[in-house]
Amino acid sequence: MGFIARILLFLGGIIASWFVSTEVTNFIAYQIAFTLLLIAVLAAMLAFLPWWLQKRKKTNKSD
Repeated sequence: MGFIARILLFLGGIIASWFVSTEVTNFIAYQIAFTLLLIAVLAAMLAFLPWWLQKRKKTNKSD
């Protein structure tokens, strides 16, 4: 579980560094905020995955 958190924080740090300098004193807060945003996007993608697969399956049957 810690490995997954470390990967997500690493990705959040990369995204945060696009917008904020890493020397800023509150960079960790930005990193955590972008990590939470990343988790929310991943959760939304997983939540809508069955709907998207079902919709894709229906469109492939009509072809």
